[in-house]
Amino acid sequence: MNAITTQEAGKDLEALVHSIIQSIEPTIMIAQDGSKVVVMPIEEYNSLSETDYLISNPKTAYKLRQALEQVQNNQVVSKTLAELDL
Repeated sequence: MNAITTQEAGKDLEALVHSIIQSIEPTIMIAQDGSKVVVMPIEEYNSLSETDYLISNPKTAYKLRQALEQVQNNQVVSKTLAELDL
C-alpha cells in the first residue's frame, strides 16, 4: 500500500486519483496533523463492503465456506441455464 502526504497529493490530485484507479492499489493519505485516510477505487470499496456484508451473516458465511470447500475438492457440477431447475 502506498502512502502520500496531503500536501504532496494536492500538487496533482487529478493524476493521483487516476494512478490509484489504474493500479487498483489503496493509498494512505496523511494530513499534516498525522491523521490518515485511505483512498481506493470505488469498485474495490464496493467489493470490500459486499464481502463484509456477506460474511457478517453467519448463515451466508457458512454457505460460502461450504461452496469454497466444494470447489477446492472438485465437487462442483457445471450446468447451463437450460439444465437448471428454475
